[in-house]
Amino acid sequence: MYELIVTSTSGEVLRKFDLARLAKTGRAIRVGRADDCDIRIKNNAVSRHHCEILPPAVGDEEEDWLIRDTGSTGGVVVGGRKIDELEIESGLEVVVGPAILRFQSQSAKIAAELAKELGSEE
Repeated sequence: MYELIVTSTSGEVLRKFDLARLAKTGRAIRVGRADDCDIRIKNNAVSRHHCEILPPAVGDEEEDWLIRDTGSTGGVVVGGRKIDELEIESGLEVVVGPAILRFQSQSAKIAAELAKELGSEE
């Protein structure tokens, strides 16, 4: 499972989301500036329905999470290139208007916290 960290382009953390919790509905997680989006980014550079995050089918641990552009004006950008759809991996950073969506696996988060804790004990 993934945690989604939304930051500004300067690196300021704006919000954090537990995607497992949002995905319990079994439908795509909508990202955009519209009121009906699950993850709202209130900026005119973001389309009302900019992109969506597609969870694996319920009970299918083998299937991958995906991110898909839903016809946005500004595009969904990864590594300086616009993408239509991409498999989500831990560490993936996606630019949506003035925001960066960073996906971090829960296991990577736990490992980083443990390493930090062990480092402070020395």
